[in-house]
Amino acid sequence: HGRGMHARASQRLVCIVLVPTRDLAVQVHGVIEDLVRKCISDGDADVDGKQMRSPTEVGVALMAGVASIEEEARQLLGATASSAAAPRVMVAVATPGRLRSHLDRGHIGPGSGYTTSAAAA
Repeated sequence: HGRGMHARASQRLVCIVLVPTRDLAVQVHGVIEDLVRKCISDGDADVDGKQMRSPTEVGVALMAGVASIEEEARQLLGATASSAAAPRVMVAVATPGRLRSHLDRGHIGPGSGYTTSAAAA
């Protein structure tokens, strides 16, 4: 199920945004990417005490069935076809079914390369 793709050290998703439809996921993903760029250009992006200086340092993944599940997994792991040194994904925007598929395939969770931590909304 793609577990062999997880060669990176364990990382943590900072946020998972769960939305009910694919179209809404695409819209929210775009807004978050714009927000990340704006915060970084204003000097307001700080993650775990580290100042983010470039939008390429903060990855925003879309897990909603727009791409194949394998491509989404590669994006999540930062191993895209365009760049082997893609940013660490900190925010994932997902639909419930697609998130479940990634959890079931082991793309997120213990042993996957990505862990999640419980947080109150």
